[in-house]
Amino acid sequence: MQEQREVTIDQIFGTKIAQIENYETKSPIYQRGDSASRLLFVQSGIVLIRNEDSEDPNIIDIAKKGDIFGTDVLLGSQRIHSAEAHVDVQVASINMKKLQILLEKFPGAAMPLLISLGKAHRRAEEYADLMKRGKAPSKIAAAILEFKEGNKACVNHKTIGNRAGVNRVHTTRVIGDLHNNGLISNVLRGNISIIDTDSLEKVATS
Repeated sequence: MQEQREVTIDQIFGTKIAQIENYETKSPIYQRGDSASRLLFVQSGIVLIRNEDSEDPNIIDIAKKGDIFGTDVLLGSQRIHSAEAHVDVQVASINMKKLQILLEKFPGAAMPLLISLGKAHRRAEEYADLMKRGKAPSKIAAAILEFKEGNKACVNHKTIGNRAGVNRVHTTRVIGDLHNNGLISNVLRGNISIIDTDSLEKVATS
């Protein structure tokens, strides 16, 4: 990277100081209380960020390809949440001390990093807003769309309900309604096919 050239977040996490890590489905990436020294970037797959304050930890964020996570590294020396691989994932991580050196040498890398951090903050705000105002159908539809990759969402009822903050009975009922209305299919296999994305988005924002 040249100092005067615009850089992307992919280039930052593609430098030699980044460490590439692979995690299998449901494997922990880090846990609450772990030492926090790295900022992470999803290169493929989906990562679930969980709040461990409850018996069934809530999914408070979902990081997909191109997203930064592990931003609690900016708040202190210990992780305040946990992260796990929802499917097989590959992440790149950079030690914060090395990242600081990189930014000092290449100030142009600061802007894409700030933009990515802003996107992570916006995801958290949108989730909080949905939990406050959304009814069960909109929450469920929004949760399904968050797991969408192509025309599929690899996610089961329990995870959808957890993310949406809706109990299992209501989750199953809403998913059944979405299926009956032709918006989704294959709802019992943990790999939902999304038939009508536009209509599903309308439900999510209603």
